[in-house]
Parts: sequence; structure tokens; C-alpha cells
Amino acid sequence: MAAAGTKDAYHHGDLRRAALDSAQERIDAGGAGSVTIRGIAAELGVTHTAIGHVFGSRNGLLTALAIEGYIELADRLSAAQTEGLLQVGLAYVRFGVERPAHFVVMFDTDLIEQTEEFQEASGRTWAILQAGVRGLESPEAMRAASSATVAAWSLMHGIVTLHNSGALSRAGVTDHADHENILAIAEQAEAMLFGSKS
Repeated sequence: MAAAGTKDAYHHGDLRRAALDSAQERIDAGGAGSVTIRGIAAELGVTHTAIGHVFGSRNGLLTALAIEGYIELADRLSAAQTEGLLQVGLAYVRFGVERPAHFVVMFDTDLIEQTEEFQEASGRTWAILQAGVRGLESPEAMRAASSATVAAWSLMHGIVTLHNSGALSRAGVTDHADHENILAIAEQAEAMLFGSKS
């Protein structure tokens, strides 16, 4: 909890960052349902109207977190593009297991507002995934680029979701805390899907 006298301690940008960090921690600990404007405001020692002034609403706050996630994800995928589709897929999985709170809100349409900024950030990610599939040598994959993109995306997204929910560890497939093992599983699964490791 913030110390007494901190209600006026935040500048506008600082409050935005602190609120996003608080939301991320709350989602990691208890899911998106644990995020409330009043709860974050109390934690930061400000009024709930101060948080509302920055984000507009709870969904505005979660949308900002989702946009932040998409920007980072797109940057990671873009950096991996030169190494081929497999590395793009692994970058996706690595992001998902390292940023579980962002990952949760990014794909939950009930939590986010379809703002222009959100559409732009999420669209960039989709474009990078499509570019990776179009770069395959397989004529079949190139002819069905959208379907292949969805297949690759679904595979990586499913692996992250199963891992982050603890389903894989409960099934005895992998240790929930073992990120390297989940990356190895993702690598093998993607190689099976596309028939190569390139």
C-alpha cells in the first residue's frame, strides 16, 4: 500500500505506469477479475477518479495493458523474423509464458475496447505472423497462407494457454515453472506442423 501523503505524489505518466504495473501484478496473482479501479487506486494512494482520468474505465486500463502487450509481442516477432518461422513461433511462446497477464487480456474481447490504437497494435502482430508463413518454401503453405497462419498461431497460442493455466503440468507433460521445456515442446510441435525446423 502507498504511504500516507502520496495522493499527490504521482505525475500523470508515473500514475499510468504504476496503474499498469499494479494491474499486471493483480492478473498474475488472481486473474483479470481481480483488477478494479478502486482497488488499484487504494493501492497507489490516489482517488479512483485519478485512475479514471488516465484510462477512462476498467476496460480502458486493460486495453492499455493489451496494447502494451501487442507492441512488445510484435517487436519480439519482428526481431525473430530474420531467423525464420520457427523462431517467430518460439518468440510468441516465450512472450506468452513471460508476460502471462498481458497475454490474458490481449485476447479477451470482453475486457478490451476496440480502439484505433488497439487495432493497429494487434494488426501488426497478425501481419508479422502472415509474413512468416508466406516465407515458407512450400507452395501449398504459400497458397493457403491465411489457413497456415491460423494453424501456426493456434498451435503456439494453445501451447501457451495450456502451459499458463497449469494444464500441462497437471497432465504430467511439463513442470509449470520450466519455460525451457515448454519452448522445446513448442519447437517440436511447430516442426511437426510444417515438416521442418527452418
